[in-house]
Amino acid sequence: VNAAAGPGLHVVNLPLTASYASVTPDNVAVGAVKLAEDGDDLVVRVVETAGRAAEARVELPVLDRTIDVAIGPFQMRTFRVPRDAAVDLVEVDLLERPRSGT
Repeated sequence: VNAAAGPGLHVVNLPLTASYASVTPDNVAVGAVKLAEDGDDLVVRVVETAGRAAEARVELPVLDRTIDVAIGPFQMRTFRVPRDAAVDLVEVDLLERPRSGT
């Protein structure tokens, strides 16, 4: 797919499809991927949907980052993922505050 971009109408080649995030296994879903309220980190929320605990893997190809996490039945977990891969991700609550103990 070709698309015009910017003031000079530069032609860029875009893939037909792209994935911003993927998760395994099937009983875990990515519920949200958004910018943090106070910076340019990403906030990624995952939820277990079938009532079965799982070892989940969330892949973020755009950032070249992977989140490996244990998740309980129907549990929701939220992570702040810095764009800089040298900086650790942090589990946060729904208001994006670091969870105690992390």
